[in-house]
Amino acid sequence: MQFDNSGFPASWKLTLSHNEVGQLSDGAYMAAQGVPSAVTAVCEAAMTYVSLVDYIGGNNGVDIYGSGLAGFTCVLPRGVTFATVAKFVGYAALGQWSVQAQLLYSLGSWIVHGFGADRGSIRANEDDVGSEERAVMVGLPGGKVGFRFHTGYLCADHARNNEVWADRDALGPWETWTLTDHHDGTISLADDTGHYMCCENNKCLTATRTAIGPWEHFRLESQPDGTFALKSWKGEYVSAAP
Repeated sequence: MQFDNSGFPASWKLTLSHNEVGQLSDGAYMAAQGVPSAVTAVCEAAMTYVSLVDYIGGNNGVDIYGSGLAGFTCVLPRGVTFATVAKFVGYAALGQWSVQAQLLYSLGSWIVHGFGADRGSIRANEDDVGSEERAVMVGLPGGKVGFRFHTGYLCADHARNNEVWADRDALGPWETWTLTDHHDGTISLADDTGHYMCCENNKCLTATRTAIGPWEHFRLESQPDGTFALKSWKGEYVSAAP
């Protein structure tokens, strides 16, 4: 275990082995390792997210990046780095959340460009993972997550018949997903109304299902640059239109 407190409390990094991931709830052990109780509480609140990333990374442990003590974390398989890992800025009150944090990042030569009407539309229709299929997964309190594609945050758009888009600049209730880990490499995502994201037979994504079935399962795959890709039941990757 290694706790980097050089920027604490504004920013911090906690590195855990696979075995130590299972000890996050042991406050005495964490304190003995020099981890502040407030950091332990933040990490424990995101335990589902942390355990999932550890599993996807081959049970090799995790690196947890935190911004302050607001419960906003970015978790990566241990040793994976971004070109720019993350900058956490712009705290503001937002609905049921006490704070909002935006994740600004740069991955290689990704540049946001274009303003077409279909920008940010989502389909599970790609055989391989490229820049349009990669997303940064952001941990939020209560086992919730957000996904930032190159076009924006993944959103259950209730104003567009609950279609799923990736075109939002900030995290809000519509961009916040409750993650269910099926412990087989797949997950399901429920929106703020409790409806599950589904890959329809036409490869479009909606948030319209009240129960989890095969179409609501997505395989979460870690990428070498620290991002993640989602693969639908059809065996094709979720892709955000440029």
